[in-house]
Amino acid sequence: MELEERLKQIYENDGMENSFFIVPFLTILLKHSQSEEYLWMSEKFKERFTDKVQGAHVSDNTFIEAEYESIYKDTLSDHGRNFNSSHAISQKITGSDSWLKDYIDYDGYTKEGEQVFDESPGLEKPYYKLKTDKVGEVKPLLNSIDKKDVQNLISKHRNKNTFTKEDFKLFSQWAGKKYDSSDQEHINAKNELNKLYAKTEEWAKYVNKQKGWGKLKITKSSISPSVNTKFTDYHWARLYPSDNESLAYVVSICSKAGRVGFVAGIDTYDASPKTRKQYIDIREKENIESFWAVEEGVGKSFKELGDWAINAFSEFTPTYDEVLNTLFPEANSSVAKYRGDSVKDQGATEKNTINQILYGPPGTGKTYNTVNKAVEIISPGYEKGLETEGLNEKKVRKQIKAEFEKYLKSGEIAFTTFHQSYGYEDFVEGLKVITSDDGKLEYFIEKG
Repeated sequence: MELEERLKQIYENDGMENSFFIVPFLTILLKHSQSEEYLWMSEKFKERFTDKVQGAHVSDNTFIEAEYESIYKDTLSDHGRNFNSSHAISQKITGSDSWLKDYIDYDGYTKEGEQVFDESPGLEKPYYKLKTDKVGEVKPLLNSIDKKDVQNLISKHRNKNTFTKEDFKLFSQWAGKKYDSSDQEHINAKNELNKLYAKTEEWAKYVNKQKGWGKLKITKSSISPSVNTKFTDYHWARLYPSDNESLAYVVSICSKAGRVGFVAGIDTYDASPKTRKQYIDIREKENIESFWAVEEGVGKSFKELGDWAINAFSEFTPTYDEVLNTLFPEANSSVAKYRGDSVKDQGATEKNTINQILYGPPGTGKTYNTVNKAVEIISPGYEKGLETEGLNEKKVRKQIKAEFEKYLKSGEIAFTTFHQSYGYEDFVEGLKVITSDDGKLEYFIEKG
């Protein structure tokens, strides 16, 4: 396929936003093509690879990234400044836009600095130039492209990689409204709002990677799981620095009355009403949440939003660990005990498994919490959805019990009481002991 057709595809078809940098890149190479010199991608690459270059003549004072950013600054868009052009170009050349190899020359190096003469994956490409025999084809085509077309493509790319005012306009328009699954307008709104979660997830992924926590959870639904099903007024992702999944760092967008924007904070998940109330008391009195209004955050890259959140986390008082120890003092215990808030033992990797045993002395809330846990298994996040709607503890409990009764009637939940003569060990596989006829003790494995 000729270059003219390639560029036409990029600027006339949807879904090609990630290729917006190609025209500026080729423009820079064309500008310096008369010298027939390679151009360093950046000063950083020059410092690393100058002593390793073999046979290639590379310009000493021209850097693609510097000119690339100048193009955006002077004529196109600020968005280019936040775009890692070196990484993008390298990935495109060996990936979806490998056709660029027909128009440019470059050398590849391993991370150790060894020059490689093949197409091995992961090679660094410190310098480029436009092929001499392609100048005549490239020049008229670049001159024929309207900068407005490039700008439009940049805008599409930016809108995919940042939160926009249009995102919040749609979010605020539907937040709190009752969802009607038979109304096509409601269905369309739900689908568009669900796409917003992809942006929240990218924001959270950046934070998670920078902090090295490794555990990130997000429920991608714009519909609240309450009985009166509504469009939710928040989209959030939970980041876990500890094994306790009842307390997380969160990044979210919210659209509540008088509070529309970006939130970075510490929050509970799937905690009991009592613990949730304790948490809210802490949040109202202490500094464990940071807020940016829409105007402060829209247009920011996920990196910028992530750096803001990370900085906010570092300034929280009390710290995450202090909040964890206050709400869940058993978190640091060598033996995890059930307190009505979490079901977890030392070897557990997931807090909410389908098979759970609630244990403890009489009056510690086993029967009470069986209702909550059963509903949570069928409808994850249900209780959390009720609490975020501002319902008090009694109303939350009332709706959870109503949901429990609904599942009882449908047969999805069965409540069975065993005779007191049964012990917990009767339900768990383990070693059992018997006395043989000759009086010796024998051990065997018996299923629960």
